[in-house]
Amino acid sequence: EKIVCYIIFLMFMVATISIIDVLMNGEFIKLLGYDEHYAGEQLNLINSYDGMVRATGGFSDALNFGYMLTLGVLLCMECFSQGYKRLLMLIISFVLFIAICMSLTRGAILVAALIYALYIISNRKMLFCGITLFVIIIPVLAISTNIFDNYTEILIGRFTDSSQASRGSTQGRIDMAINSLNFLSEHPSGIGLGTQGSGNMLSVKDNRLNTDNYFFWIALETGIIGLIINIIYLASQFYSSTLLNRIYGSHCSNMHYRLYFLFGSIYFISAALSSAPSSSTFSIYYWTVLALIPFLKLTNRRCTR
Repeated sequence: EKIVCYIIFLMFMVATISIIDVLMNGEFIKLLGYDEHYAGEQLNLINSYDGMVRATGGFSDALNFGYMLTLGVLLCMECFSQGYKRLLMLIISFVLFIAICMSLTRGAILVAALIYALYIISNRKMLFCGITLFVIIIPVLAISTNIFDNYTEILIGRFTDSSQASRGSTQGRIDMAINSLNFLSEHPSGIGLGTQGSGNMLSVKDNRLNTDNYFFWIALETGIIGLIINIIYLASQFYSSTLLNRIYGSHCSNMHYRLYFLFGSIYFISAALSSAPSSSTFSIYYWTVLALIPFLKLTNRRCTR
């Protein structure tokens, strides 16, 4: 319980910082001592889009930050479903979701929406609270500032590809996937370890293929066999977690399948649309939460659906 509360509180703090930073046009984290060039001029973090500041929390790029916060939303919803500090968890999850939207990370927004949808469908109390919260939010949206209006417009453009930048991003991912597949068809053993990460900048020859896809990243470094081994390893971690869950029985009936499905969705979407799983900002929290799932019993109440 203490570890879960710590993770949720930490994510709430950085989400709050990121929201304030966006409202201050990126100046708040600088006031806190953040140096955007801490890694050198060659390594540029993703912290803006179409001239708009993206939420990062001051310690990561927008992609990793957005996907990391989805873990917080998942934990908040699981706490809510178990009857643990429901109002507080709902409010925190809302703050996290705002920060995710301000990160402008499409995959993370989709994951967060999926988490809310599955928990609301399976929990009548959450459905009522969700409707109530939505009714409260409507007046806030009606009097929103120009900053929120601009982000809403950009988000619509991101999901509809109505903006040139968004169309370029989508087409770029398609082109990178085709290039990766073409290369792997000719070199199924890959290029070599370390060739796709930032460490490649230290190499005399640049062998990096920009993929924006963790699966292609692994395949290009370790080959097709390495990718298969990586997927088997991931599956084994889920199997170990579900095995522990059956032994300790911290979840009633089949509700734990919802948790594992959402957890798998976070990994798959983040890996398919970015290289976030390679970042410690995302991966450390991901594996930590996966290890906690079998023991995630926060109250002695009977589970609610």
